Amino acid sequence: MNIKLFNAISAIAIVCLISSCSVFKKTPEKTTTAVSAAPPASEVENTTTASSSGQIQTINAEQFNKLLVLDEVQLVDVRTPEEFQSGHIKDAENIDYNNENFKSKASSLDKSKPVLVYCRSGKRSASAAEILKEMGFTKIVSLDGGMISWEAANLPTSK
Repeated sequence: MNIKLFNAISAIAIVCLISSCSVFKKTPEKTTTAVSAAPPASEVENTTTASSSGQIQTINAEQFNKLLVLDEVQLVDVRTPEEFQSGHIKDAENIDYNNENFKSKASSLDKSKPVLVYCRSGKRSASAAEILKEMGFTKIVSLDGGMISWEAANLPTSK
């Protein structure tokens, strides 16, 4: 299959994924749903935690990577500047979760657009996602396993 056809099919699959993913819909409950545009549903599950104020979805590295091609997403690396400089996902904005100005810097993000967050292992990004939800962000996606899982999946990084 040539690259252009593959890219077109991938783009269509991503649009289907987003339109079917609960991260872009408001449902006031905690759910576990199979993702339809990636590997077979029997192999992949994601977790969504919802409330009336926002929604946090935790997904694997391959699914996270597929969302990065969308123009509307905001990619945030919540690791320290030193960790960020050692290698990060292309086009990520570094907003250090441990910095006392985290909320102030995060407030510059567009609350109407999805925010994709990641860290080294997934712990800081999960905590950062909760803070973003408290700040009024409604569409938040956290990378399960952080950069550890990203690199284990052999996905590209930038320096």
